[in-house]
Amino acid sequence: MAGESEPWTSPNPDLAILLTATRANGVPLFGPPIEELVEPVPRADLDRSMRDVLPALIADLEDDVRNVLLTLARVWLTLETGAIHEQGRGG
Repeated sequence: MAGESEPWTSPNPDLAILLTATRANGVPLFGPPIEELVEPVPRADLDRSMRDVLPALIADLEDDVRNVLLTLARVWLTLETGAIHEQGRGG
């Protein structure tokens, strides 16, 4: 049925990254801003998520060099600054 989904049964390292990015750069299409609905992701969780995505990125390096290298650069920048920077804008 539409709108129904199964809950995640395993950790998803992208979730902390996506929530942080959405809080930093998201614009709601309707409803309240995400800041009113979702608490900030703790820095330690964001850092752990960034490290947890590295194996999958490295595994894709041979097939998608450009995007993997760009993503690795963004991971490094986020680990250094704690901020998510919009892709392509240098945020």
